[in-house]
Amino acid sequence: MIEILDNGNLFVEHIYAGGCSDFFKIHKNKRNLSDREIAQILNDIWYGEENELDYSSKMRDGYKIIQIVDDDCFF
Repeated sequence: MIEILDNGNLFVEHIYAGGCSDFFKIHKNKRNLSDREIAQILNDIWYGEENELDYSSKMRDGYKIIQIVDDDCFF
């Protein structure tokens, strides 16, 4: 598990890397950030600020799952 924001405000787990995207499970979101805000933070950390934000989110087994897409990846 990765602590993203200080003081335990946001904890995520990198659960899957596949193709051109990565999936993250949100374990703790004390600041009640929106999906887009969390996705932007993950995108900037994981791929760098130059990566254009492309994400999706859904609930699975009681957890929010956020998918971030790498815009430099080509099939």
